[in-house]
Amino acid sequence: SYLISVRTLSVPVFTPEETHLLLTEPLKHSALRDEDKAASALFWKEFWGEDGIGRIHAESGGWPYFVQLIAETAVTLANESAPGKRTLPSALLEQALDASVERGRNAFYQLLRSQCRVPGEWEFLERFARRETQPGPEDAEVRRSLNRRQLLVEASAGEWRLRVPLMARWLRKEW
Repeated sequence: SYLISVRTLSVPVFTPEETHLLLTEPLKHSALRDEDKAASALFWKEFWGEDGIGRIHAESGGWPYFVQLIAETAVTLANESAPGKRTLPSALLEQALDASVERGRNAFYQLLRSQCRVPGEWEFLERFARRETQPGPEDAEVRRSLNRRQLLVEASAGEWRLRVPLMARWLRKEW
């Protein structure tokens, strides 16, 4: 009886501006008082470095979960390796991307492997472990399923890539 009205909600990917806002003013829309927000704000644009926010947005494809996963991993690594450092070095962000693959492995498996219901769908996705782009799937059902799941974007004429480059990292590591 609890699940009678359950509905699937489509959560759109973040725009670059929304990723920037989340990473620089995470409490902007919070119900906290302004002075409490200011006291709680730990991260500013400078922390993320020259293009750290842009890199996080690009690697996550703007998917909210992956933006948060990468950012949380980066902050954890910064706290462990360089406590008190005010800027995240690009090398540490690269380590955070690699560590995010491990930390998010269940989500990657669920999104890429477990939700494959159409014959040939997993085989198509698995090829991204060996190549960054590939021609779109020939099978109409595979194409429809991947479009519904919003996993692909067109890279160039006739060539497609995974929407979330972090997913490709996971595929290269696991498969």
